[in-house]
Amino acid sequence: MSLHTKFFGHLPSASSTGQFGMSDHLLAESYLADASMYHVNGLVDHGQLAVDATQRVLACYDLPARFVFHLELFDVGLDHAPQLDNKPVRGTKPYFALCEIAGWHPNTSVPNLIARLIGTSFTQLEFRFNAGLEYVVPRIAMGPRIGDLFIPLRDNCTVVTMPALKMFPFAKMKYVPLARRGLVYLMYGGATPYMAAWMLAPRGSSTSIVQKLLDAARWFARHIVCAPLDDAKALQARR
Repeated sequence: MSLHTKFFGHLPSASSTGQFGMSDHLLAESYLADASMYHVNGLVDHGQLAVDATQRVLACYDLPARFVFHLELFDVGLDHAPQLDNKPVRGTKPYFALCEIAGWHPNTSVPNLIARLIGTSFTQLEFRFNAGLEYVVPRIAMGPRIGDLFIPLRDNCTVVTMPALKMFPFAKMKYVPLARRGLVYLMYGGATPYMAAWMLAPRGSSTSIVQKLLDAARWFARHIVCAPLDDAKALQARR
């Protein structure tokens, strides 16, 4: 029995391709459309951590002295913050709402981005940390940022044409095609690819990174060709 069959085979909407609708089966996190999200990833060694918002979240739990964590926060601002008795007075500083806290390393491209900033493998650093070996976290000055963008596939479509790598017109940026021609995509599923492409922007200011990624996303949208599935084909693909 595969892990997919064991954990998801009982779902009425599961299919042989591993695609299923999850909205009725999982508890999902809230999304705040008007708030920026921050991911905080780090190592805590004997309680040493110097980020106020992160410290306040971690203080709510009974945690070991040494662990890896992944934290997601929404910057909601003081105007939208809940009226709590222990809310700190921060003037114009941001106020964060908790989205997720987990005792594991970051996923997707985040370790890659961290490695590009600190100049060493985050995976190796995390391994040494978890194994109790000596480790060194390189210190980097606040300054240039780095950013990336995953572009999702469109629901209920077949990928007809993917933009060729040699067509990518933006210097110093990286474009990685992830989908293939002929791929039939229905909806998000745990066992199926759901991203069409990955874009990586060079170091720079937050504003310049966002603009570069937006320009690259618009270029990709103009050149990818997807054919929508009609109802009959979509139903057949789900079986």
